[in-house]
Amino acid sequence: MSDIVFNEEKDFEEAVIKALIEHGWESDVIRYPSEEDLIQNWADILFNNNKQGTRLNDQPLTAGEMAQILDQIRNLQSPMARL
Repeated sequence: MSDIVFNEEKDFEEAVIKALIEHGWESDVIRYPSEEDLIQNWADILFNNNKQGTRLNDQPLTAGEMAQILDQIRNLQSPMARL
């Protein structure tokens, strides 16, 4: 197996994206996202997975609801939360 060396992070990211697409992942990929882009993408995924029926009732998550989710995750990761 040959070792591949990347001099730039963007080259590594492009290689990962190319490999994922070749193995069946969607070709619509967020390239060089900001933190806000990633949070919005996560909100979109949650909406698409839960929009039916009594879950989200076809309503996307608001910024406040997404902030509550992030706060809950931060609390889980906090050493103080384990006391």
